Amino acid sequence: MKGSDLSRQFFEQVILPLLEKAYPEVTAEMAAGVLGMGSDVSGLDDDLSRDHHWGPRCNLLLSDWLEARCGEIEAFLHQHAPRSFLGFEVYQNKLNRSGVTVETLGHFFHDLLGQDQAPSDAAGWFRLTEADLFHVTGGQVFHDATGELERRRRAFAYYPDPVWRKKMADWLVYLTAHGGYNMNRARQRGDGPSAAIYLGVTVKRTLEMGHLLNRAYAPYNKWLYRSFRRLPCLSSEIVPLLEHALAMPSWEEKILDFVRINVVINDELHRQGLTRLYYPRQTPPRIDEAWLHFLYDAAIDLYRSVPEPLVWGRFNDVEKWEEVVKKVLLDPNWKSGFSELKSEGQAGSIGRG
Repeated sequence: MKGSDLSRQFFEQVILPLLEKAYPEVTAEMAAGVLGMGSDVSGLDDDLSRDHHWGPRCNLLLSDWLEARCGEIEAFLHQHAPRSFLGFEVYQNKLNRSGVTVETLGHFFHDLLGQDQAPSDAAGWFRLTEADLFHVTGGQVFHDATGELERRRRAFAYYPDPVWRKKMADWLVYLTAHGGYNMNRARQRGDGPSAAIYLGVTVKRTLEMGHLLNRAYAPYNKWLYRSFRRLPCLSSEIVPLLEHALAMPSWEEKILDFVRINVVINDELHRQGLTRLYYPRQTPPRIDEAWLHFLYDAAIDLYRSVPEPLVWGRFNDVEKWEEVVKKVLLDPNWKSGFSELKSEGQAGSIGRG
């Protein structure tokens, strides 16, 4: 069972009836679902996910004018909702929105993105981290009485066209300078560790570029490949090349596979009418300077298609998770959220016994 399916039943059978009886006026001013962070939000959870921060969950978002009542309603639900549902523990942790949480719509967006309305200019989009946008626009919505949650999610749904083009141009630069080109130079120097660094970066940027070409926000690293495999465009062509590259013991074979992947990306850019089609004169693809640099021409086309000030902007890559994990770790009971760590005791215990 997926976490979102379990949580929908939890909401419909437990949380909603409690609210309809005790706070009927609130149900007309709230949204509810599995929202925020977590594998269950993205629908990527599996059996392995159940060992930490997984279980029945309901995130309630009230209209902003009800902010003063959030604490009261959350305390009521914690008191009256069961500690388990269908055999699964209801693990409570407000910091990562596990269990039952109550907050306003505005607080939800501001907490994850630093603002509760979509940006009005490109600089505002540069400040937002893509993984955080993935979180706020994803998840399962069970109830949205006013429609306000859906309205705000639509406003954040995807980058405006010039910002999208600018980001793809940046990623083409990364795929070149941080990709096969320097992977090959590290190989030529016999520097395996540096080549491995560039290999990892290239895999990440390739998967992110695939999301960009599908106009879909990319999740953080753990779910990047699984999310990529679900994309309708490019995944069927790139996945076999990527898996072949990672399986090959030879650096030359790995690099050549990434050149071939770049050809797929280049063709798709042209198919979408975003760039002209540039290829080195010498074919087929090989490991040489021309084939390791040809995506730069596509990047130039994209940079020239956006207002000049956008070219110099930089996208933020600091995820909200970095703040959340520190707050969770500073809670003395943080190990209670991990099934295999519960017996280790609270933070501060010393020694192996």
